[in-house]
This record gives sequence, structure tokens and C-alpha cells, in this order.
Amino acid sequence: MKTGKPHTPTGFYIAGLFSAGLGMVSLAAFLDGPAGNAPADLVRHGAMASIAVLSFVATEALWAARPWAWRASLALALAFAAEWLAAWATDPGGGLVNGIIVVGTFSCVFLVPLLVYIRNRSRRLWPPPPRVAVAVPPARGGAPGAP
Repeated sequence: MKTGKPHTPTGFYIAGLFSAGLGMVSLAAFLDGPAGNAPADLVRHGAMASIAVLSFVATEALWAARPWAWRASLALALAFAAEWLAAWATDPGGGLVNGIIVVGTFSCVFLVPLLVYIRNRSRRLWPPPPRVAVAVPPARGGAPGAP
């Protein structure tokens, strides 16, 4: 007899390990505290906290094979890329162009294939509901101008 909860795929466990590792690194950076009270330091500190929280939410969704695992993973990936681009943009020595190159390369090699796997696997585990055709009854009295 089949139950409502699907078996967690091995790839979800592996993706969850990466997500948990990112969460732990981000949490450690958050607990280390901002280097100063400058607004940029506080923003980076807050970004690390948000990445840590999103990482742990995505990890739980992947490990427990939740139907919203794809959305949690996508939110984490977008926040991670935005945080890195913001960090490179505010770094006077790095520059935004270098940040785009690094984040783009990382995304193409690792992040996008992982997200594609999670999306495809999620679609197989939780297929979208079938579309229901709705019949619209004809209007009473016919169309205007009809005999």
C-alpha cells in the first residue's frame, strides 16, 4: 500500500548536505559578528544570517522530501548569488565584473545542474494536478444580432 510521503531520493540527501554545509559556514560567519558598525558590515552580517536560515530550511525540505523542496532550493540559490554579487560589488578591490564571472562560473558548473536535478526529481515525485476542462454553457437568447 502506497503512503502519501514519497521515498527521499539519494540526490536530495547529497544536495541537503551541501545546503547544510553552506548553512553552517554562514552561521559561523554570522556568529563571528560584523567587523565594524559601518552600514556595509551590518548588511553583510544580515545577509549571512539570511543565508544560514534559508540553508537550514532548504536542508530540511530536501532531507524530508517535502513538496516545496524545489522552491526552498531556488530561494537559497538566488539569495546566495545575490549575496555574493553584492559582496563583490561593495569590495573596492574585487569589482562587480569579477563577481559576475565567479558567480556565473560557479552557477554554470555546480548550482544550475543541481537545481535542474531537484526540479526534475520534484516534478516526478509530485506531478502537477491534471487540468480539468470546464464546459461553458451557451448564452441564453443567442448572440446579439442572431435571428
